[in-house]
Amino acid sequence: MQSFNKDARKPRSNNFDVINKNFIRSFVQRGQNGALEHLCKNKLPVCIYLSTGVMFDCVITSFDQYTINLVDTKNVSQMIYKDKVTTIQLKRGNTPRPNNESN
Repeated sequence: MQSFNKDARKPRSNNFDVINKNFIRSFVQRGQNGALEHLCKNKLPVCIYLSTGVMFDCVITSFDQYTINLVDTKNVSQMIYKDKVTTIQLKRGNTPRPNNESN
């Protein structure tokens, strides 16, 4: 009779899955600001979609009550208004870094 480990059937979670779970947990426990704090602190790459149809591949650097500051993949800093954001999606891949930040 062949035996097997029950855990062997479970797919291994990769780093992205862990990051995604932590992001969701931050959002559920602390709301919008908790999720944005998590993204800022961990410098996670995201895609931000605006109601105008514009998409940013970026890292969120800071935020306040009304705005989000970000650095895009071309190291350009921009500020967007929160009320124009429709979706923030975690990205897989390398994190774009601001010019003044070293690896």
